[in-house]
Amino acid sequence: MVLGKTVAGLVRKPTRRRIEESNRPVVEERPGCAFGLVTRKGLEDLSKDFERLESKINGLIFGVIITVLLETWKAMG
Repeated sequence: MVLGKTVAGLVRKPTRRRIEESNRPVVEERPGCAFGLVTRKGLEDLSKDFERLESKINGLIFGVIITVLLETWKAMG
């Protein structure tokens, strides 16, 4: 989830509070050209892909751990 959240943070729009806390001038959020639109869409898709991949990997790790525990329990019993 860490990598997915990091990529999602690149896409996330800044909130008013974060802008006020940073005392930076407000920057236009909307992309001004086609390249910006395509880049933003690509980052959003990449973020979703990383989240899906991370959930699959977590499921695989969980399955392996459960299998090892069950096999160990069967060997002991």
